[in-house]
Amino acid sequence: MGTGGGDLLATFSHPYENTSVTEGYLKNYRLLQKTLQTKGVDVQFVNEQDELNFSDDSFDIVINSHESFSISEVQRVLKPKGIFISQQVGDFKGVNLASRVIRKYKKDVFDFHLALIIEELEKNNFEILFQNEIYLKQEFYDMDGLIYYLRTIPWEFPDFSVENNFKELLSLHEELERNGNIFNLQHRFIFVCRNMK
Repeated sequence: MGTGGGDLLATFSHPYENTSVTEGYLKNYRLLQKTLQTKGVDVQFVNEQDELNFSDDSFDIVINSHESFSISEVQRVLKPKGIFISQQVGDFKGVNLASRVIRKYKKDVFDFHLALIIEELEKNNFEILFQNEIYLKQEFYDMDGLIYYLRTIPWEFPDFSVENNFKELLSLHEELERNGNIFNLQHRFIFVCRNMK
C-alpha cells in the first residue's frame, strides 16, 4: 500500500506475478503502470476513502509504508491469520520546526500515534505481534538544506516561501550559528499484527 515509485518494493524480491500494489498519487500510479504492471504486478489506484479494489480474503500479507489505511478494508482483503505490517509517520512529526517557521502554525488534532492505532486494531480482532514507537532527532546543518526540505513537503509547511517566512528563517539562521544545527523532531511507529477474524 502506498507504493510510491516502487523503490521499497524492489528490495523485497517477491515474485511479480504474486504481487499487488496500490498508489493514491496519480503521478506515481501512472509510473507504476509503466514500470511494474508491464512486469506482471497488479497495480491498483486507491481513493481518498482508502477503499481497496481487491476481493475479500485476497492476501496472506499486507505491507504499508507511510500510507493512510482503513483497518476494516485491510482486514477485508486479508485472509484469516493474514499479517498486516505497517510503519507510519506519527502526528508529532515536524511540529517543532513548523511552529518556528510558519506564522500562526496550529495543529488541532493529534490522533495518529501508536497507542490509538493499536487500540483500533485490537477492537477489530487483530492480534498484535510487535509494536514500537520512536521520536527521532533531526538536524539541519545549512540553510540550503533546510529550505529545500521545507519546500519539498508543503502539506507540513503550508504556504512556506523564503519571501513569506524570511523573518523566521533569519531566526533559524541565528540558531544554526549558535548551535551548529537547526533542531527538528520526527515521529515514527511500527506494528505487526495478525488478522484473527
